[in-house]
Amino acid sequence: IFNQHSYWTKQPVDAVKYFLKKYSNKEDRVLDPFCGSGMTGIASNMLGMKCILGDLSPACLHISEGYNTKFDFLDEDIEKFLVKLKESIGDIYLTNCKHCGNTAKIKFEVLGEFFKDKNHNIHSDSKDYFLSIKYKKNFNSKLNGLKKTLEFDKHQVIQICYQCKCNKTKLFKDPDSSDQNLNIKLKKICKKKPDAIFFGKETKRNIKKKILKVYQLYSTKNLYALNLIKDQIEKIDNKHLKKFLLFNFTSILFNCSLMSRYRGYENTSIKMGTYYVPPLIKDNNVLESFIRKVKKTLYANRNIYKNISTNLVKVQSIDATRMNNIKTNSIDIIYTDPPYSDIINYSELNLVWDSWLSFKSNYKNEMVICEETGKSFKNYFVLFEKFLNEASRVLKKDKKLVLIFNHPRIDHWSELQKVIINSKFKILDNLEPFRIVSNNKTSSQHKTNKKTQSFIAIVLENKKKANQIKLDIMNEKTVNQIYKIALERNYTSKSQQYDFFINYSLNRYNLNTKEIFNLLS
Repeated sequence: IFNQHSYWTKQPVDAVKYFLKKYSNKEDRVLDPFCGSGMTGIASNMLGMKCILGDLSPACLHISEGYNTKFDFLDEDIEKFLVKLKESIGDIYLTNCKHCGNTAKIKFEVLGEFFKDKNHNIHSDSKDYFLSIKYKKNFNSKLNGLKKTLEFDKHQVIQICYQCKCNKTKLFKDPDSSDQNLNIKLKKICKKKPDAIFFGKETKRNIKKKILKVYQLYSTKNLYALNLIKDQIEKIDNKHLKKFLLFNFTSILFNCSLMSRYRGYENTSIKMGTYYVPPLIKDNNVLESFIRKVKKTLYANRNIYKNISTNLVKVQSIDATRMNNIKTNSIDIIYTDPPYSDIINYSELNLVWDSWLSFKSNYKNEMVICEETGKSFKNYFVLFEKFLNEASRVLKKDKKLVLIFNHPRIDHWSELQKVIINSKFKILDNLEPFRIVSNNKTSSQHKTNKKTQSFIAIVLENKKKANQIKLDIMNEKTVNQIYKIALERNYTSKSQQYDFFINYSLNRYNLNTKEIFNLLS
């Protein structure tokens, strides 16, 4: 399920199912107003529960629909389409074997960085870097002392990885004149689309690399292939087939970009939650990536929906701060995973999907913190308060809101605590935290001292009236006592202890004290 389509944060389906079974019944109606990739819908469908998925992001709605659609079309229609693609762009992923001279299939190309000095001399140590990775040797860059005086010039193919019938293993070669001429030819005829301009803080890192628009995030060859695939999909009349193919198309857009890192092995890797372009790029074969994805997704979709006769999930555009299209007291349980303040800037990252699909997006009420786009810390929690008010309105009395959240900084938890306490929800007092743990981390979380990416599930009960809770004041002694309890309960890692501390304190102690900030910052 996870690997059908990439997204910046995904809730494990089994975790969603756990909470739906624990706090609701099969006849209940589920809501997720920050649906992201639509995992709440998958879980609801598996449990036979009606569900509404919503999000501000058109990209999220597209991904959620792809995940939560039981696709219906003939296998032969898929095969016809894929055969047509191979005929159209298969030749651009061919090269001549350096051993036997026969035509061979390109698996991927390795792109390096090239710089120029004031005299327009070109400098690059990418080939040396590649060889150091391939042969597991130390690499000492010759450009370390020079890079401040050099200007980025271009990304260029330095090695081609291919498979030839004359050899059982993958082979590498320098690009020859035929390879270079093909790239020159493609550059002349390649569309410079999509041409949406990047915005926000994440994309600033790539200005020096001359990546200002979405199409510049791709090599010429892959941009040409992607545009051709997209054009062919748009010509399809069968709505189910078209939606299915677009879902697969968008699922490869990041892995076939300049963000894909060469690491000396076959698996593709990008840094999640950022637009990081590595110094050595594994430029994947778009055609093979698309075909492989189509076959895997078709298999997964049929397995997920083989025992589901009716799709119970409705996907619609929802602003969680004003859910006007959802009736009062019509929802039995809310399971949702809202943005964790400043951890990920979704609108910036979703621009790639938005632009390829020509989506018109309005992220004015996006609930994130990003100073570059005018979304402040204060505004985030104002919107969070509005969301909780709306959630209380649409959710029936005494029903549950399962809120997934985490943040490495205590001031964010303090503000969230304040917003919850002032809402019409009551925090269910649970000594042991509900922890959802993943080994995947966003780039922001790599900077923290947390060993893993973990989320806390905060279960809120809708009381339909303001709370009368008085929180105790916390000091250093209290903090130490809570950590002692955590150790007694076998919470050994810093990540586990931090989550225990937050969960234990939310309904007992006021987190807004200087002592806590100093101790836990």
